[in-house]
Amino acid sequence: MFVQKAPAVNRCVRLEDAEKPRGEWNTLELVCVNGQSIHIVNGKVVMRLHDPRQPDGSELLPHAFGAISLQTEGAEVYYRNVEIRAITDVPSAFAGL
Repeated sequence: MFVQKAPAVNRCVRLEDAEKPRGEWNTLELVCVNGQSIHIVNGKVVMRLHDPRQPDGSELLPHAFGAISLQTEGAEVYYRNVEIRAITDVPSAFAGL
């Protein structure tokens, strides 16, 4: 079975580096609601996706459900105080960004 990969133009690129210096804790908020995904690092929006999609065979379907995964790319990482909350709208502090 051949699975077509999404084109490279669908890559996610952060808007800025809002991380704290090495050794300090960062705060990450990920808001996913109404077809949007907003990534917030230390209070700054670093990436916003509209209508994210996932490959399913030969189709790209709306990314509306699935597992929650925490990962790092090539470095050791520690997590603390992880919270998951249900929301119905984008928080007002990030709605206009």
